[in-house]
Amino acid sequence: MFAAALFFARQPSRGVELELNNGTISFLELEHRQIGITCFHVLEAYRQKRQQDSTVDCYLGLLSLDLVPRIIDQDPELDIVTLDLSGLNLKHVSDHPQISSAFFCPAVWPCTKVQEGDFITFGGFPRLFRVPLNFRDLVFGSFSYVGCRVASVREEHIVCQFEREELLPLQATPYSVRSCVAPASGRA
Repeated sequence: MFAAALFFARQPSRGVELELNNGTISFLELEHRQIGITCFHVLEAYRQKRQQDSTVDCYLGLLSLDLVPRIIDQDPELDIVTLDLSGLNLKHVSDHPQISSAFFCPAVWPCTKVQEGDFITFGGFPRLFRVPLNFRDLVFGSFSYVGCRVASVREEHIVCQFEREELLPLQATPYSVRSCVAPASGRA
């Protein structure tokens, strides 16, 4: 899978409910540049949380990351942000064998425009699949759909029709919040 869970929260404390937001980041490699693609609303929620509380940290899987200085481009209308991930040690994105730090390398760039009848692949780590196990452990479940036929294409939207039963659920990906959100910096 060419994606990982992206999440942010303030430092956890016993007895205080963890406020956690998450999204999906997809990995793309273009001409030796590693790019992350996520939704603008995810970045905007991170900015707002960080402005309210400076102890809010963001993680790409198990890797601590500040999104703002890595922004390449952003478009709130298209709900997309591109991030420069070059130089990061992405081996720490996950310790799960099915969720990796692999980057999709398109054979041709720029890609051709998607047309009706084409097949696409999509997936993600929706909040609906996020399961807290205990004070410090979370599980991010994911889904993917391989080979979904495009029903229609508009300027800003691609419409696909699929059967929910055909989604491919991947094994849940456990992340330890304590080891992620409370790194060895000594902050409480």
